[in-house]
Amino acid sequence: MHRNVRAGIALTLAAGVSLCAPDGRAEPPSDVSRGATREVELTSPAPPGALREPQPEPSQARSGPHRTVVVGGIGLSATFVALGGVLLIGAEKRQEASLASVRSAGPNGCFRMRWPMCHEAVAAHDEMRAFRSVGFAGLIAGGAVLAATLGYTFFPRGPAEVRVSGEGIAVTGTF
Repeated sequence: MHRNVRAGIALTLAAGVSLCAPDGRAEPPSDVSRGATREVELTSPAPPGALREPQPEPSQARSGPHRTVVVGGIGLSATFVALGGVLLIGAEKRQEASLASVRSAGPNGCFRMRWPMCHEAVAAHDEMRAFRSVGFAGLIAGGAVLAATLGYTFFPRGPAEVRVSGEGIAVTGTF
């Protein structure tokens, strides 16, 4: 049985276990009897390109949010909210037009849908519902874009550290 190990690590060897040098040579310990163990320390330097302990990089805080993303997000949010507001105002105007058409049909209103003004009232009511739906969608989209922009703007950009151990994963950051 062969084990590949790095230099500078203390090992306990059992009988039948040999060490594999960085150049691929097997170096069996000669004085380990069957059933016994022997502690061996490797002191040869590791060859270039061998596995090394990862060096922690100096922690650098990320730069702040990009101004164009923040301004663009706020502008897009304002555009959606303005569009939603205009469509909601248009929905109210269409509702008033629908009610005016129904009133002009006479005392029974548009009970039987015979009059042309009743067809106009139904068309105005359908437009009112469409304007109202798109207007609310514009307000919701504007709020979502604003929330995402604010999250991007104020998200902590300090150094973060991720540690993985047998107990789990720990993520820490500077807020």
